[in-house]
Amino acid sequence: MPLNRLLWIFDMDGTLTEAVHDFQKIRRDLGLAEDAPILDSIRNAPPEESARLNKKLDEIEWELASLARPAAGIHEFLIDLKERGCCLGILTRNRHDVALETLKQAGLHEFFSEDVIVDRERAAPKPYPDGINLLVDKFSMMPSQAAMVGDFRYDLEAGRAAGTSTIYMDPTGEFPYRSLADVCARDFLELMNLLRQTG
Repeated sequence: MPLNRLLWIFDMDGTLTEAVHDFQKIRRDLGLAEDAPILDSIRNAPPEESARLNKKLDEIEWELASLARPAAGIHEFLIDLKERGCCLGILTRNRHDVALETLKQAGLHEFFSEDVIVDRERAAPKPYPDGINLLVDKFSMMPSQAAMVGDFRYDLEAGRAAGTSTIYMDPTGEFPYRSLADVCARDFLELMNLLRQTG
């Protein structure tokens, strides 16, 4: 069953935490086209422009980290996973220090040690599967023993590419990327009920 996994890897913003990122506004603030991939655009810009955009993105991300709040039901869900003996990791497109601050503000830092947080500087960012592969190797598991949990297609595509189960969180219940997911849930209380039903 897709929920019967020993390693759970979570996206952070909009998954572990309530969604506060307005990516269209971030693109406007950075002066990028409305459909431009943010990290790729910064990486491919000329060196001086890339440095300027990175600095601006850092300011935006730190401000958003200060607003972080836990997703509905996430505390109960993580406690349940811990009681089952599961391993936990995070794969985020944020920087590591911003990820730590986000977890602190959301009251989730107790569940994740620093070395299980894979950020965009430690591995190629999602949808590349590199970060998932790092975490699977760290816990000496196979991809088939892991689940990738996220709220956007990059999370699900990364999980698919790595060979893990994919769990799609969408509070609206619309699930536009349903085709990439093994399991869909609106919140973590619903997901916890599904997990308990599978034993």
